[in-house]
Amino acid sequence: MQCSAPQKKITQIIELLLKSHPEAQTGLRKGYYNSSHCRNPKVHLYKNTCSPWALIDGAIAVYTLSSQFGFEAILNGLRPVVFGQPFYAG
Repeated sequence: MQCSAPQKKITQIIELLLKSHPEAQTGLRKGYYNSSHCRNPKVHLYKNTCSPWALIDGAIAVYTLSSQFGFEAILNGLRPVVFGQPFYAG
């Protein structure tokens, strides 16, 4: 399976939600995002624990770093853009 660009070209940011890996949120792993990435009022760092399905529901695109989240997006009918080599890439 090859993960490719989203089917729709996104020409403007409606709202961008950044979510770190749960282990990064608890300090067990180094995270990539922090509040400095949220200078634009439409970019938000999501810090709460939640079901990935709740985040995917209503999403028009998913971008992820080599994670289970991309696989869950595929199961929900989306074509994620994956930065890395996930287990589901083949």
